[in-house]
Amino acid sequence: MVLLEQEDRFTLYTQGVCIIVTAAYSGQSCCETDTLLQGHYLKDGQELVSSFNIFELKFFNFENSRNRYLGIFYNNLYLGEFQDRAVWIANRNNPIPGGPGSLTVDSLGRLKVLRGASSLLVLSSTETTGNTTLKLLDSGNLQLQEMDPGGSVRRVLWQSFDYPTDTLLPGMKLGFNVKTGKRWELTSRLGDTLPASGSFVFGMDDNTTNMLTILWRGDMYWESGLWFKDRFSLWEFSKYESAFFTFNSTESEHYFTFSVDLHYSDIVFPTGIFASWLHSPG
Repeated sequence: MVLLEQEDRFTLYTQGVCIIVTAAYSGQSCCETDTLLQGHYLKDGQELVSSFNIFELKFFNFENSRNRYLGIFYNNLYLGEFQDRAVWIANRNNPIPGGPGSLTVDSLGRLKVLRGASSLLVLSSTETTGNTTLKLLDSGNLQLQEMDPGGSVRRVLWQSFDYPTDTLLPGMKLGFNVKTGKRWELTSRLGDTLPASGSFVFGMDDNTTNMLTILWRGDMYWESGLWFKDRFSLWEFSKYESAFFTFNSTESEHYFTFSVDLHYSDIVFPTGIFASWLHSPG
């Protein structure tokens, strides 16, 4: 699902991707470049690739721009127009001007985007005394993990799924944490080559937690209808059986998650689910 703002119109795409690779169930990793170790650097021109080659993390720039961004992309899945579109951008509002950047987990376990030797953006400021690594998962989630001496994950310190940009991947949340005020929501881009935050926000309604809304500059622009019997009352998307939302409510969190059905085969293929064009007011 992609939230896109273009001139006088707003586009909401839902892209369900069924990713099935026979080798994925063999229990063997096909590559060793999914992890950035503490004290190491991911430099411009290098990349992390998830274990089974589904996603990649790399620095990039848009055509006719020298600004550099750090983003997550689908990796060689032949998705047409979505192939070269970042599904997550770390520094969408803080581009690296006119030169290469790098990413590192420093000696204190903090995750930083650098311009030269200077810190441009601190993605995670949590300090740890243990072994900390950064790993790109096959879900598209980038996780900063504190590791036990035996190599298992002790805790997740930070993850990109908690900071979505304009694309909703299966497993991401749309909602909020009642206790901390943390929100999970999509914010549109200004345009195809301008990834900075736009004026549309897609998320859960504050007052009616079993409904999704789109706000335009803070005003109600669109709503899904109430969630009832595992479907939205108004949203056309509810009729698709291969992609669906699930509503979750606990004492501390209220959120929807997006899922797609997996069809077991030995191929990788995308399934376009839904596209809705909405014209912005005024």
